[in-house]
Amino acid sequence: CESCDKACEACSGLSKYECISCAKGYTGKPSEVPNRYFCQTCADVSPGYVYVEGKGCREICGDGINLGQYECDDGNKLDGDGCDSRCSIEDGFRCSSGEGRPDICKDVLPPTALMKIGKKNSLIVTFSEPVISTINTTLLKSILNVSL
Repeated sequence: CESCDKACEACSGLSKYECISCAKGYTGKPSEVPNRYFCQTCADVSPGYVYVEGKGCREICGDGINLGQYECDDGNKLDGDGCDSRCSIEDGFRCSSGEGRPDICKDVLPPTALMKIGKKNSLIVTFSEPVISTINTTLLKSILNVSL
């Protein structure tokens, strides 16, 4: 009598790999024999999955492989970069499918401008994020009669 493979909680049949049920941390792939399984780790079944007690294989959030369970997966669990720590798309961002690579998230909201009057009635404009100016500053100075 051969003992069961470590992936099996219980086995029966000609092979120690024909499991009746899978051990903790393993999931069953049906064999040719009814009610028998070949048990494997979730990572062996498909990269990007992990075993969750009582739920079986579940997609990993934050590994950069988006298999469809999550809105996005950019390869980390940081908030504020478009794909949050729960692999959900953050407000103001759009993420494109990485198709086997990490998703790429881009900010789709325009920057917010804050204007205030400074010393000697100068106009001070700051933005919520870096911006590129395409304005001719000489022309702007003459139109607004301000110093930049």
